[in-house]
Amino acid sequence: MTETQEWREDSAEFRKHLFREFPKATEYAARQLLNAASVVQKAEERFCCEPMTERESERLRARVERAEETARRTCARIGGEFVQGEDVRGWPMLIRCPSGFSNDWGGRGLGIPGRGYPTSRWS
Repeated sequence: MTETQEWREDSAEFRKHLFREFPKATEYAARQLLNAASVVQKAEERFCCEPMTERESERLRARVERAEETARRTCARIGGEFVQGEDVRGWPMLIRCPSGFSNDWGGRGLGIPGRGYPTSRWS
């Protein structure tokens, strides 16, 4: 299975759970959350794998903060609570579900998949 196919499956699974758990959720909200998670995923990969100047690092941190703020607002709008992911190898962000549903090993909520860089970038 290619990385693109995996991403499509992950995002379809996320949408299925999002729409089931949050009746107010729209496709637009799902896209906002997926895009924000991808920004965070890619930024964290760069922080781990690329040397960068202080200025580059600051700019990237600002992008992450904007993405997280977008996710917070979107979560609040649909009735969920934003949870920051703790491990860049896992979910970059999660939404705490009112029902208690979780697909996270830590039981923190519904994971929002982030689309990172292709593995060929780091080879």
